[in-house]
Amino acid sequence: MVIEDPRGPVKMWRVENSDRQFLGFADAQGRFYQRVPFSDRERFLGIYPMESGLALLYETEAKITIQAHEAVLRKSAR
Repeated sequence: MVIEDPRGPVKMWRVENSDRQFLGFADAQGRFYQRVPFSDRERFLGIYPMESGLALLYETEAKITIQAHEAVLRKSAR
């Protein structure tokens, strides 16, 4: 998704879980926003590297995400 801004377009990603439930947004600058149920606004979580921000949205530890990613890379290198 791209949001038009007077300073230029802002690329954002909608983050969903495996059940397609909306968890929040991330943008290209590493800003993460968490969806707040029954509210019109998202909660700003901060600026993070992609793995850490996604871990916050998925409410898990970044270490688990990184380890899973490394395992996939090792498997595909075989």
